[in-house]
Amino acid sequence: MYEVVPFVIGYLVGSIPFAWIVARCKGVDILRVGTGNPGAGNVYDNVGKLEGVIVWLLDMSKGIFVCWIGKRCGLPILLIFGVGGLSVLGHCYPVWLKFRGGRGVSTLGGVVLFITPKVFPIGALFYYIKDKIKVRVLREPLLIVLLFVILYLLYRRDFSDVALGYVVLAVAVVIGNIPHFKALRKQP
Repeated sequence: MYEVVPFVIGYLVGSIPFAWIVARCKGVDILRVGTGNPGAGNVYDNVGKLEGVIVWLLDMSKGIFVCWIGKRCGLPILLIFGVGGLSVLGHCYPVWLKFRGGRGVSTLGGVVLFITPKVFPIGALFYYIKDKIKVRVLREPLLIVLLFVILYLLYRRDFSDVALGYVVLAVAVVIGNIPHFKALRKQP
């Protein structure tokens, strides 16, 4: 019974809607402005830069925290990835916002930072450059996971539980972004 606790915590912590909370504190309903996405990017663009950075850090901390919980519970690395994946799904489908969430990029970043801190800066740089050249693609979470897999394999030169864990994260990201992928397909 206790083995499930980290996974439940992973989802519930992941589903804390920090973007919605921070925006509400500023008198803004983040679900009704900009993209309507309850994520750090929408808060940054429509509430304030500082608030967007705060949401980004809080959302990343969700991924870090749940992975730490998994490690403290003695879970093997692959299951820690599973707990992290559930936090990403929680972010994408938060029970508190009737399952209407963000894309999970920041929470995913927290999971990656906790598990493979040496790989994280390269992925973060990729994301920063992508953002600076104003490329806004709905497929970006999946591209980031694939980038992390490639970087990890280049860095470690083996296929281990960590690489397999990245596959688990990729599946979580795909499932978490199904509504966004459907919206992308409807665009001309």
